[in-house]
Amino acid sequence: MIHKVLSAKKIIFILCILSNTLSAQELVIENTSKLSTSISGEYLFGGQIYNDAFFYNSGFGIHAQLRYSINPQLELGGGLAHLKLENERFIPVYFDMIHYKNDKKNSSCIQTQIGYSKGTHITTQQLDNYKFKGGPYISIGIGRKIFITDNLSSLIIISYKHQFAQLSYEGAFHNTHSEILNYDIISCSLYLKYL
Repeated sequence: MIHKVLSAKKIIFILCILSNTLSAQELVIENTSKLSTSISGEYLFGGQIYNDAFFYNSGFGIHAQLRYSINPQLELGGGLAHLKLENERFIPVYFDMIHYKNDKKNSSCIQTQIGYSKGTHITTQQLDNYKFKGGPYISIGIGRKIFITDNLSSLIIISYKHQFAQLSYEGAFHNTHSEILNYDIISCSLYLKYL
């Protein structure tokens, strides 16, 4: 009888430990698997490479992103932006990834964005023979996450962006000439990220 009581106590004790362990694991999963949204503003230093020459073309941009935290160091998601250069406007839709160096509240990070942009050109919109369109959009940057509150943090990121575009001209006798344009941009961004 004493042996059965000890065995029952051991089983209850093991079940309590397993129960607490599973509860702790659920808490960890809840805290690391979160959806976050962020908005950002950025200043764009850059220009256009055209006929082996570089033309300075600066501007600004705004972004909105939605990300899912795979683990405390990796977030995957998507975003939408509006980039305004001197004469060009781009609206990229992109896949977004941020990898943090560690899972601390303040951490260095790497950000990558890959997508496609719709593009318009102010001058060529008014001309019938010219057509301007966007193209692939790529961005890679480094930065720092800064803790503000449990649900709010800030990111400061410096990144290199490359935006492709195409300019087409239809001449006499319906001859079409087309040229690929490249925009190389360094951006300084400030993000507000809300969990």
